[in-house]
Amino acid sequence: MKLAVAVFLIFSSVFALAQQSRDYLSAEKKFAAVTAFEANPVKGGSVTSISDAELNAWLNEGGVKWSDGVSDVRMSTDPGVIHGSAQVDFDKVTAKARTNNPLMMMFTGLHIVRVTATAAGSKGRGRITVQSVSLDGLEIPKQALELFIQHYLQPKYPEVDLDTIIGLPYRIDTAVVGDGQITLTQR
Repeated sequence: MKLAVAVFLIFSSVFALAQQSRDYLSAEKKFAAVTAFEANPVKGGSVTSISDAELNAWLNEGGVKWSDGVSDVRMSTDPGVIHGSAQVDFDKVTAKARTNNPLMMMFTGLHIVRVTATAAGSKGRGRITVQSVSLDGLEIPKQALELFIQHYLQPKYPEVDLDTIIGLPYRIDTAVVGDGQITLTQR
C-alpha cells in the first residue's frame, strides 16, 4: 500500500511539473532569484531580464492568482510601453458593489479589455500611466474609467489609479520596459 501511495505521489509531481511550460519554469527561476536578492544582496547588484513569453506564462500558468472574473491575461512590451489584455467577466468583478450610474452599465458581462500604459522605474520608485483602455475594441472615455476605478477597484486596491507611483519591492532600483522584455536592476 505504501508503494502505491509513493508511486501516486511521484506520478502526481511529474504531472504537475508537466503542466508548466519552459517559459513558466524560466520565469519562476528568475522571480525566485529576484526575491532571494533582497535577503542576500550581491555586491554590485543584479540584473534580471524577463521576456514577454516568460511573463505571459507566469501570468497564466499559476504564478499569479487573479480575482474572480479575470482570465487569459496577456502582456507585450515596447520601449517604455506595456500593452495588456484580459478576458474580464464584469458581473463577477463587480458582484459586491453595484451602482445605478448609467456610465457603469458598460461594465457588465464578459469582455476583452485592452490597456496601454507607459511604465518605468528608477531610484526604487515605479510609475505606471494608463494611456488608453478599450472594451471589445471600443475606447472607454476617461471619465468612465475614473468612475470604475473609484467604485470598484480603489475600495479593494486604494493605490490603483490611472497614474500610479509605487515603491519597487525586492531592492529593485530600476525597471526598464524594453522591446519584448522588462529588465530589473537590483542594488
